[in-house]
Amino acid sequence: MNNKMHWLFTAIITIQALAGWGQSSPFGEVPEQEAFEGRKFEYEFELLNSPPNGEQWLFRLDMQSLEKGIVLQSMTSPVINWSPGEEDNGIHEVTVFASSSIGDFESSLRIRVVEVNSAPSFTISKKILEQLEDDGSVVYENFVMDLFDGDQGLQKMEFILSATNLEMFAQEPFIDAETRQLRFELAPNQNGISEIMVYLKDNGGTDHGGIDFSATDKFFINVIPVNDPPQIKHDGDIEIYANENLDEIKFSVIDPDKDDEVSLVFDFIDENEIIYPESIELEKQEDGYVIWLENKHGKSGQAVLKLLASDGGFENAQDSIVISILPIEIDPDIPTMFTPNDDGVNDDWEIHNLDAYENNEVSVYTRHGKLVFHTKYYNIENRWNGKGQNTGLVSEGVHVYKIDLGNGTVLEGSVLVKK
Repeated sequence: MNNKMHWLFTAIITIQALAGWGQSSPFGEVPEQEAFEGRKFEYEFELLNSPPNGEQWLFRLDMQSLEKGIVLQSMTSPVINWSPGEEDNGIHEVTVFASSSIGDFESSLRIRVVEVNSAPSFTISKKILEQLEDDGSVVYENFVMDLFDGDQGLQKMEFILSATNLEMFAQEPFIDAETRQLRFELAPNQNGISEIMVYLKDNGGTDHGGIDFSATDKFFINVIPVNDPPQIKHDGDIEIYANENLDEIKFSVIDPDKDDEVSLVFDFIDENEIIYPESIELEKQEDGYVIWLENKHGKSGQAVLKLLASDGGFENAQDSIVISILPIEIDPDIPTMFTPNDDGVNDDWEIHNLDAYENNEVSVYTRHGKLVFHTKYYNIENRWNGKGQNTGLVSEGVHVYKIDLGNGTVLEGSVLVKK
């Protein structure tokens, strides 16, 4: 080759090399990008040119980005993919290198990862609960487990419950997110099965597609019926005075289970004999029972009505009603004269209020001390009619009486018998 041709070949190679050396960066401007926690992030770097001679750029990432889980779609594609987690909140720098035979170029991407609320979660420790209908207030410790608020335990959580058969509860089921307790109170004499739906809600909000509630779970409360004894309802013990009348005692017998046949028996204990035994009669009415009876007027003391109710479940209820008849502490009204002449007017010595003293005793004497009349428990049936003992009418005039009230008090005076 002559010198002229050698010089021309060398010049061509030199010009081509200079063209390669003058290759500019293939990367365009890279603005800051926003990614969301827990969401897939993808970004494609803009390329402004290609390498000469039909080559392709080969791409790679810096080691720190790779350790975070940031990857390229391929070695020949400037597209990166990433799914940032909770721990990735904040600012991240990603460096991408482009290489070809003419050299290496790089570009940096700034990514700001924004926190997104993740769904909370939990598990239920027991899906079927069995209770007796008389259990009342119930507490289950550690009823819920594995509570997660989706944000490293920084959020406030609450359980939302909805139950069927609410009549079973005096206090509806409630789950405390802090103590993890399940609490409820059963209504008296209610049984059946309640299905309770429950989910967990946090206060992280729903910005950027966040989720603030968990999946719904459920559990069941099975309340088993228990036979309860019948209940006897009445107004309490009875207290009247000896000059008042007692003609009825009302009460009712209730079956809490509302499904049993209830039978009733009663007994009267009347040692003071204040009630006429032949007057006692039991009658069942629509709203309960009534015992008809009659007290002995003027008689004081106590009697006890004992009641026994039984249901078909062989449960019994017993109760007692104490009847107290009090003596009347009032002064007798003693007439000073009466006229036993059979004219129908004032024929008897009628002493008012004396029958209130059931232990009274009356004696009548002549002025000379002869007993002409004597009786115990002076009342309307045995009043003095002016006749002497085993004789006819006593003579007109003043007679002396002595009345023992039976309570330590003795009354003395005189009464004029006038025909």
